[in-house]
Amino acid sequence: MSPIEIPEDVLREMKSPGAHRKNIWRGRVLQIKVGTGCNLSCANCTAEVNHIKELKRIWWMTPDQFREALRSLKGFPGVIGMFGGNPCMSPHFAELCQIFREEIPDKDQRGLWSNNLCGKAAICRETFSPHHSNLNVHQVQRAYDEIARDWPEAIAARPQFMHDSLHKPSMHGSWRVALQDVIPDERERWNLIKQCDVNQTWSAEITLVHGELRAFFCEYAATRGELHDVYGEEETGIPLFEGWWAKPMSFFAQQVCHHCHKCGAPLKPEKIRDLSGMPEKWSETSRGLYSATTIPNERCDAAEAGSVQSTGYLEAALPRR
Repeated sequence: MSPIEIPEDVLREMKSPGAHRKNIWRGRVLQIKVGTGCNLSCANCTAEVNHIKELKRIWWMTPDQFREALRSLKGFPGVIGMFGGNPCMSPHFAELCQIFREEIPDKDQRGLWSNNLCGKAAICRETFSPHHSNLNVHQVQRAYDEIARDWPEAIAARPQFMHDSLHKPSMHGSWRVALQDVIPDERERWNLIKQCDVNQTWSAEITLVHGELRAFFCEYAATRGELHDVYGEEETGIPLFEGWWAKPMSFFAQQVCHHCHKCGAPLKPEKIRDLSGMPEKWSETSRGLYSATTIPNERCDAAEAGSVQSTGYLEAALPRR
């Protein structure tokens, strides 16, 4: 099987950006990353915020770019999430919210992903659906208090989630231990890829790659794509056009072939506390990223990883030092 061939069953069973997903808001979610600036630096962040800070690659999407991104989603029936980083830190946040309301009239479709509203709860309350927003305060009382005071509907809409976000640590898996470093058999990797939780239950993404709008079928692929030069890889983002999100998985075949074997999400890796300072696990494929930053890390030996052949892949592959 050549590197660009995807088995037919994999394409058939993977979820395209516009496909219906079970147990997700309105059956579909698609995120627009409006910036990489954030007030936190969580280990294993899916947006690589901690690494991006060290690399000095913090950027913010312009209002015109955000409008163009929204217009490319014309007809999308699900929830569109404003994502980061922390979107509320954007210098354009008020204008982005205005554009969101203009382009997506149904408030039920407008979601916000933020850990801290940064004094902007009033405009958040006006703009976003409290039922379809992810407001994980990461155990910060002041962030929770602002939501409770100025956007109480967000607490009422998701009381258990909000309670847990205040009282329990967030946990993030070590997705930089690459499938191709752990599972030597390509067919076995494809079997894991077609069942990946991120693809089956979550979101595609629009982001910026070197200042240009690009679409990716997967949030993790988008993050890798943003840093393709750090990894020493080619650029794989798809320029936006109206209706890109409705294309079948075959349209995203290059991204699937390029990124999925280099990602550890299908392994359902062990998770660590977001702000614990614990080292991030990685394997040879991710060497470029960890050579460029000083984030606490622990390399997974490829020789050990390559011998794993059964369930519990990652637990067996990661050395205990």
